[in-house]
Amino acid sequence: MKMPPLNMDEVLLLIDTYNNMRKTKNAATKTSFYRDLSGILRSLPFFPELKEEAQFRSDSAVEIMLNNIFYSETQREGIWTRMTQRQAQVIEYYKDDKYLLHDVANTIRNVIKTGLDLKIEEAPDSFMGGSILYSFHKYIEEKGEMAQVFAEEFAGETVCQLCGRDMRETYGDLAPKMMSIHYAAPIAWYPSALQLMSAEYLHLCPNCHTLAHTEVRLLEGENLMSAIK
Repeated sequence: MKMPPLNMDEVLLLIDTYNNMRKTKNAATKTSFYRDLSGILRSLPFFPELKEEAQFRSDSAVEIMLNNIFYSETQREGIWTRMTQRQAQVIEYYKDDKYLLHDVANTIRNVIKTGLDLKIEEAPDSFMGGSILYSFHKYIEEKGEMAQVFAEEFAGETVCQLCGRDMRETYGDLAPKMMSIHYAAPIAWYPSALQLMSAEYLHLCPNCHTLAHTEVRLLEGENLMSAIK
C-alpha cells in the first residue's frame, strides 16, 4: 500500500528530529530517534485508517526520510533534491530559528500526549506551524480558563490593544461583539498554556487577530506588535 505524503505537522516533527540527531554518530542513539519519531507520527490524528498498517510511518520509513535529508544537505550543497517541497519550505523558514521549530514540534508532541479532545482545524497555507499547534492555540483562546477571565475583564471595551483603533467609531453598539481574545505568549510556553496568567492575552480587533493567525511567528505578542508598528 502506498503511504500518503507527510503533512505539515509531520514534516515539522521530521525536521526537528533531524536537527536533534544530525551530529549523532552512535547507532543505538539514532535507532532511538527513529523509534520515537515513528511512534509520534503513528499517534497523530490525521490518517486513522492506516493505524493498523505495519508500514505506516514505520521505523525504517522514518530512517529513510531522515537519511534523504542528510543526503540532500551534505551531497547537494543545500539543493533539496531528495526532499518534498514542503520539507524544503520548513527548513528554509526555520533555518535561522531552530529553537522556534523545536518549540513548535514540542507543542505538537505535548498536545498528543495529553490526550486532549482537540478539534483539528486546518491551518492557513502561510502558517508554518501545523494544524495541531494552530488548533491548540485557538482552543486556548476559546476555552482556556484564563481566557474567559480576560474576556470578562475587557467586556465592552472596543479599542484594539494592537492597532489602537476604536471599533465603536465605525460599528457603534455592535463593536463589542467584534472584539476577540488573542493568546500572545511565546510558543515555548504552550505546554502549560491552560494554566498561564491572563497577562499573556491581548484584546484585538478582527483585522489584527486575523493577521496574528497568518504566521506562526506572529502568534507571539512581541513579534505581532513589531510587525504592526
